[in-house]
This record gives sequence, C-alpha cells and structure tokens, in this order.
Amino acid sequence: MIPQDYLKTFNNYYEFNYTVTLHCNLNCKGCRLFSPIQDKYEISMKQVLEDIKNLKRIGFSDKNLSLNLFGGEPLIHRGIESIIRVIPFNLGLLTNAKFLQKNTPSLFKTLKSKNIKPCISYYPNSRINYDLVHKNLDMYNIEYVNVQQYSAVKVNEYKDTFIISRIDTQGRYNTNEQFDNCKSFMPMIFEGKLFKCHIFSLKALEKFDFKYDLVKHKDYIELSDINNIAEIREFLKDPCEFCRYCGSDGVNGSKNINEEIKWDFSRKEKSEWF
Repeated sequence: MIPQDYLKTFNNYYEFNYTVTLHCNLNCKGCRLFSPIQDKYEISMKQVLEDIKNLKRIGFSDKNLSLNLFGGEPLIHRGIESIIRVIPFNLGLLTNAKFLQKNTPSLFKTLKSKNIKPCISYYPNSRINYDLVHKNLDMYNIEYVNVQQYSAVKVNEYKDTFIISRIDTQGRYNTNEQFDNCKSFMPMIFEGKLFKCHIFSLKALEKFDFKYDLVKHKDYIELSDINNIAEIREFLKDPCEFCRYCGSDGVNGSKNINEEIKWDFSRKEKSEWF
C-alpha cells in the first residue's frame, strides 16, 4: 500500500520530486542522496523537454501536478532558470539556500514569476547566512518554508540534528514494514524514469563496493511506458525491491533502526551510510 502520509495528498493532485542534479554545494554527513560522494550531474534540457512531453501525454497539467525541483542542490544547475521557465506544471524548490545568499535578480525574478516558494533545509553550522537569505527573498516578495518543520515564512531556530537510516547490505529488513512506515516515500523523476523514492542515487555507493541493480517495474518505471495516471498509482502502491535493504525511517519489529546525529561535515566515509 502507499504510505499513509502520502495518501493525504494523493487523490486528484500529484506531487513528484524532479531531480535536476545529484551533487551539492554543501557536504553533509550521512546525506540520504549521498551527495558528498556523487559524481557531478546536471539534467539536460533535452531530457526536461522529453519528460514534459511524456507527463502531458500521461494526463498531467498544471491542474493536477506539482514538480519539486530537487537535487543534490538544484540551484547549482547552470541552466536552472531556463528549466524553471520551460516547465508548464506547478513548481516547488527544495534547497539548502546557499545560492540564495547572493542577490541574483534574474533568479529571484524567475522564482517569483512562477510563484515558487522555496522549501529550505536549515543547517546551523553550514556557514550559510540565513538572515541574508531571508532578506533577499523578502526583497522580491517570495514566501518560503522550513523543510524540517514545514512552518511558513520566518524561522528563528534551526534544528541541529537529523535522522540517518543505515543500509543493511544483507537485505534483512522487513520489506512491507519498511514501506508502510517510510517517511522518505516520495515519487521522484530522474532521467525519464519514475521512482518511489531516491534510490536512483544508489550508484554512488559502488565506491564502497555496494552494488544494487535497480529492478524495473518494482523500483522504477519508464515514463515513456506509462499510458495513464492510473498506471502510476498502481506502480506506487507496492514496496520497492530495495526496501529490504533500506532503513529509511521505518522500524524493524519493535526496534527503531534509525539514529539521530548532530549535523556535521561529511568525511566521505563508508560508516556514514552503512
């Protein structure tokens, strides 16, 4: 079944993360997207246009779809303004806001023109001047929210810890239990494929000799293969094949399998993810 938290918004309106980068301009320990060890990647405009074409054909429009620009850090994409301007659906933005410290009029005007309200991840020791970020956003009358608390506009206290979810290389987690309790479930589009979460980023872990082969129709489906929205809902209702490896916010029996750690800079060590 689709996790209950997502069902609340999954009626006649759909929200997908749209991955435009994998790397990041921060270096966070235990990053769920493994950004500190990712190779540099930027989605091509050709791929963006192909995805738009397929999403429209499937039955999506600005009446029933929102795409959250996602990374890595999406704002480091060199063509991000062009991408924002060309996408015809409602847009969100998940960002660490480091790039928003600089007053770049064209970027802020582009965000405003598409009514994008940045959802900001706050990291207290990251050397980001959030007061300056807020000042710039206010200057252009752009509202923003805090991704940790999802509370509107101003944020005075930043959470200095976050949860990491370790991978079990033996795949011993309870698949259905992990899926039902998952807080990281969010349909994501990457390179023309729809995933149930961020498992497209797993390739980075090959640096630590962990290789997982994604399973078509279980972990992902090709947008080009989808005929209608009903097929997407059918795909999303069941666990990923990878769920048995993933400790993402679930439980294992009655035991909590996650850890709360202090935010810190990554040393790119295997122990951060395993």
